[in-house]
Parts: sequence; C-alpha cells; structure tokens
Amino acid sequence: MDFQRVELAGAGAVSDLQFHPDGQFVFTAGDGKIRIWRMDPLELAGELDAPDCTRLVIHADGMRVAAHDGSTVTAWDLAEPAKLLEARPKRKAQPMYHPAMDDLTSEEIDAHTLPASVRVIGFAGEQLVVGTSADGFELYALASGARTPVRTGRLALVLPDGRRALAHAISTGLEVWDLGAAPIRLRAFQADLYFPSSESFLPHPDGRRLIVAYKTFRAYDLASGDGLVESAPLDDSVLDAVCHPDGEHVLGASRGGALLVWNLARNTVTPLARRDDRRAHALAAHPPTGRLLALGDRALDAWTVGGAPLDRVPLDAAHHSLRVSPSGVVALWGDGAPLLMIPA
Repeated sequence: MDFQRVELAGAGAVSDLQFHPDGQFVFTAGDGKIRIWRMDPLELAGELDAPDCTRLVIHADGMRVAAHDGSTVTAWDLAEPAKLLEARPKRKAQPMYHPAMDDLTSEEIDAHTLPASVRVIGFAGEQLVVGTSADGFELYALASGARTPVRTGRLALVLPDGRRALAHAISTGLEVWDLGAAPIRLRAFQADLYFPSSESFLPHPDGRRLIVAYKTFRAYDLASGDGLVESAPLDDSVLDAVCHPDGEHVLGASRGGALLVWNLARNTVTPLARRDDRRAHALAAHPPTGRLLALGDRALDAWTVGGAPLDRVPLDAAHHSLRVSPSGVVALWGDGAPLLMIPA
C-alpha cells in the first residue's frame, strides 16, 4: 500500500475521529475541542468547544454533529455554528447487590445509585438517539429538546439508515425499533446472546441482515428475525469484528490474538497468517482495494479477503484506533497526534 502520511499535529490528544460524509473533511475530538479539518488542502477549518468529549457522530446531511462525554450529550448545527441541544440522560445504572442493601428501602437505594453512563449516540432524522449503560434509550428532538424515553433493552446501535435501532433485551434477545416520532418496536426475535455487552453487532452492507460475532459468527434477517446461517463454534471469543463491503466476508479478532475471516456464502472460517500472535488493536476494511486491515503494535497489516497476506506498513507511533473513509484514507490515532494515510 502506497500512502502519503500526514500528521494532524494541531489536533492534540484525540479520543475519536470521524470522516465527513462527503469525504472532504475529518473531525477530531480531544483536548476539549471538536476540530474540523479540510482535507484538500489539509488545514483547520473550524472548532467547537466540547470539554471531555469521548465520542462524536456526524449527521448524514453533514451539517450537524453530536458528541458525549459519558454523561452529557451535545449537538451542534455546523451552518451557524450553534449549539442545538445539550442534555443529560436521567436513567440510573443497575445497582450491584450488597448485603447492606437488605436494610435499605428502594428509595434509599435509588438515591445512592449513580446515573447510567452514555454509551451509544446516533442521529435519526431530526432526533438524537442516546443509549446508556442501563436498559432503554432516549430520543431527543433537535429542534425543541423534547425527550422521548423508550422502554426496551440496552441500545446496541443505530442502524446506518438512520431510521432503525437495535437493542438487546434479556427476555427477547434482540429488538429492532422504528425511530419515528412515535417509536415502534418492529420486531423482537430470539437470539442466543452469550454476553451481550461483549458481542459485536454489525449491520450488513445490504441493510437487510445483521451479523453477530462472539462465540460464533451468525447472520439474522432484520425483517423476519430468522437466523440465516451460523458458523461452527469458535475456539476463542471474538472481541472485535467488521463487515467487508462485499457483504460476503466478516473479519474478526479473537481474545487470544487470532484473526478470522468468515465467508457467509460458504459458512467457512479461515484464520489469517500473521507475523505475531498479539491481539490487534482495531480492524477495518479498505473499500477501494477490498483489503482487510488490522492495526497492531506500531504496524498496519493487510490481507486479501481470501486470507493471503499482503503489506505490512511500519508505524512510528503506537496507535490503538483505526478508521477508513469511503475513498480509502486511513486514519490512525492513540498515542500522539493522529495520522492520516492518504492513498498516493
């Protein structure tokens, strides 16, 4: 892989990075700021104050951005720029049992229970979807700030179409929700979730299927809830996974360091040949070339979807996060300034 390397020296310590939908900008969150960088020529185009921001998302229209710091969610209109919304979800975390609780009333337990932390945010049209470490999620109207609570399991993700969300609940397994003005549960289907907070939930590129990876690789039909195909049990738990843009392959990283490629059509799992057995920090697919990428210790490795090893790109700094734009720009961040690797 032949790249031009560009360091975002002015970005500071970065906790998250997202590419703008049009590919002409990249957003970084860190050091109390959301910074907006123009890609060509590479320069700082604007900043937003966002203290302690740990995660950011960009609306599909490219004109709004939201972030959270674990407790507060904020959304901005980039045209002004102006703050649209600031809210603190009111859900309480699930208290862990202690014998001393036997002598407390439910009101006393509630008074000593900390608020649930924000885990997932996403845009759904003119609403911001917020999921926490507790069951259920909230919808906030961007125009008015009105809050609509939804009773369900924990929010896993907002699907890429911006109209549906996926939650996992103890009683039903998985639930698909329509995120309209009046949220509606479209489908509840039984899925054998081993450990929901550790499983990877991946929307399939066709928008009709869901991939779940942990003890096995599984595919479900989002409309019917039917299980479509499941791999044989894996030797080790998969802790991270990504779908390839071709829709036929899923790359997973196991707890022990193995990298596995699941072929949906053949229902086969193929281990990738690696130069070391340390666990990859992050995975991605490279859309223009179809390559599979894994970020390791000071190196970025690439394979074909068939499992053939390709390039190893040495890195000067230790990065732990990886994101790829649709045009193939690779962004790495972690220790030190973020690095953009732009195809030459």
